Amino acid sequence: DEVVLIPDTNDQAAVDSLKDVLGPNVVSFHNNRAKYPSELLNVTLGAYKEASNPEIFEWMKFMAAFFNVEAKANELFDAADSRYECTSNEAEIIAARSNLGDGVQPVVLWASWTSFDGTEGWQVGTCPNYYCEFAADCAADIITSRSGTIDFFGSLLLTTEAFVAEASEADYWIYPSFNWDSTFELHKDVLMNFKSVQNQQVFDNNGAGASAWFENRLAEYDLVLQDFCDVVGTADPRHERIWFRNVFTESQHENEITTCEDPSAPLVPRFTPCAEVNICFSGDTTVRVDSTTTKQMKDLKIGDTIQTGVQSYEKIYGFGHWQSDQKASYLQLHTNCKSSPLEISEQHLVYTAANTRVPVVAKSLKLGDKLLLASDENSSCGITKITKVVKNGAYAPFTASGKLVVNGIVASSYVSLTGNSYYLAGLVSHHWLAHVLTTPLRFFCKYGECDHAYNTDGVWTSIPLDFVQSMLSKSSMFYQVLILIPLILINLSLMAIETMLTTSFGLFAVANATVAMLLFRRSSKKISN
Repeated sequence: DEVVLIPDTNDQAAVDSLKDVLGPNVVSFHNNRAKYPSELLNVTLGAYKEASNPEIFEWMKFMAAFFNVEAKANELFDAADSRYECTSNEAEIIAARSNLGDGVQPVVLWASWTSFDGTEGWQVGTCPNYYCEFAADCAADIITSRSGTIDFFGSLLLTTEAFVAEASEADYWIYPSFNWDSTFELHKDVLMNFKSVQNQQVFDNNGAGASAWFENRLAEYDLVLQDFCDVVGTADPRHERIWFRNVFTESQHENEITTCEDPSAPLVPRFTPCAEVNICFSGDTTVRVDSTTTKQMKDLKIGDTIQTGVQSYEKIYGFGHWQSDQKASYLQLHTNCKSSPLEISEQHLVYTAANTRVPVVAKSLKLGDKLLLASDENSSCGITKITKVVKNGAYAPFTASGKLVVNGIVASSYVSLTGNSYYLAGLVSHHWLAHVLTTPLRFFCKYGECDHAYNTDGVWTSIPLDFVQSMLSKSSMFYQVLILIPLILINLSLMAIETMLTTSFGLFAVANATVAMLLFRRSSKKISN
């Protein structure tokens, strides 16, 4: 646990002296020490060479292997990747809802002024790069330039005149440096003609502190995406920016990251829970209501009978989601069968020929995977193309088995809340967990009063969806298990009663038990008399 401070890591003699303090098996992690021959065990990291945010973050998996925490790294990566995708899909939906739906996207500028080492000019973003990915995933266009004329350590800077010509009409300006105030004073007369400046839509990257952008930001790329989307107007309005600061209206370092007091404490994501509709089928998908008749999903209602498997039909007792005017993002799964593409949300669960018992999350599917059909046992269709589409309408019918057949393909009524097919270390499937937790609704709809109130988002209000999403994304595994196990046990008991009342053997057993109890009470009375 000894800490050794080396002021200058380019001082190779000082770096090598670590062997004298810590022993011969010291491992040095670095970006590039090829020009500094070292006596240590050297591991070169290449994250800085990546242009994609998930690819940068994925280097965590490489590091994890040295500390035997690969499983935890995979868990963190999958969770962040799921949150990132959700925000991107949400941005697409928000853009489609707004007046940007005609195809016009907000324009963002990524640029800063430098006078380093006596060289002055404007650095404007170039693609591919991580910020270009942020712009694309937030449904925004980004201004880029390779027309600079001032050499700056291999890159080209723009003159002020060229910069004004290329950047003045941007709707938003992200200034990725710490010197906005001095830059604005120096070029105020020119910058006051910029649309972004006039509208006070300029943001720097100092919201979380002076150095955090180059360190902590890499571990919160999903949160940075939410911030970027918030800047350009395509984020959930509940989100409060952390990394990007409005230079006109917000103070510096308002959300400054302090020193970590307990390195062993679990990571608590600061991500705003995604509100994207990701639990549904589009209204244009179809289901069979009998052997010869089909209905579109948007025309279904509670009480309708739909196909749930090979020659099996069940009644719809409720909807996990029902909203006709909701815009939602769907995967279009094209197959080599004659049916129309299946339009399904990324988080929804669907059965494949390789997973006939446990459905997989739709976003994990790839070309060549075979989707399970309900025409006969073990028949399937291969996926030939996967596209994305935004459509009106979001529907998720619930059946007694938790299954339904959509466009001929066997799917689950449920969704994965973590982006994986399994929960709890691969022991419990999300389908099984959801089916257990919806037992009260299923039971009371069949044997008692069935209340189908829906909130403004079209979600059945009795389902603690927000609670479950928050718990799975933020709570530690210990607390998740502590909360879920009692819920599961209670619902399993109710499910056992439901099964007994549903099957003929169960009904016979219940009837016999009831008769036996009545006879016992009658005989007891006679004895007492």
